[in-house]
Amino acid sequence: MKTYTATVILTASRRVTMTFPEDKSFQDVREAFSQEGCPILWGDKEPDEHDYLVSNLKEEVPRSLTPEELAFVEAYLNGVAVAPREDVIRFLRADSEERSSREFYDSMSDSYTSICDAKEVWYAAMQFAKENTK
Repeated sequence: MKTYTATVILTASRRVTMTFPEDKSFQDVREAFSQEGCPILWGDKEPDEHDYLVSNLKEEVPRSLTPEELAFVEAYLNGVAVAPREDVIRFLRADSEERSSREFYDSMSDSYTSICDAKEVWYAAMQFAKENTK
């Protein structure tokens, strides 16, 4: 699967991410972001008769995990193991805006809280270790 982001402008702008199968062309992706099914229009309000603009369309390349994040993945899988590896990695790669969205939370089902809690414990332990290593 390929993931693309674009800025969709109606009365306000925000970043929208959609995932497409590998066989979709860039033109197919442009058209999908330009149609009324675009996530920017899925809210409670129906769009006015105004046109909207899609700009800055680009393929998203997932970032690599840091050595600390890779260590967290292994620690989580060995100590908690509620979520599968793919969900843990997806959680860590997501930025805070994406992680705080209802859609992301719902897509992780029961795994989200487990990973989030474990990450907070991990972060607190790492901070403690850094402050007390002298």
